Amino acid sequence: MQKNDLKVLFEDEDITVCIKPKGLLSEDAQTGEKGIIGLLSDRAGKPLHLLHRLDRNVGGVMIFANNKKSAGILSTDIAEGRFFKEYLAVTDGIPENER
Repeated sequence: MQKNDLKVLFEDEDITVCIKPKGLLSEDAQTGEKGIIGLLSDRAGKPLHLLHRLDRNVGGVMIFANNKKSAGILSTDIAEGRFFKEYLAVTDGIPENER
């Protein structure tokens, strides 16, 4: 995946909101494989701040801080429960149990 292939939903001076495709890491790997944070940082020409993660096999919306001030505010919001995350799953057929 290239940095130009990323779907950015919203961007301003403080945050970037992007769709992480299934199969892409959230963080850069020690092997040199770029994750979404590395691709977005390359695109922006500066380091962005990772606030949360999604597993490689999960796709979804992620939010990144574009500066240290925003990273601090959003990290506090996450720690104090003011950051809402919702997970949806697609299934094939009808599950036997509700959970």
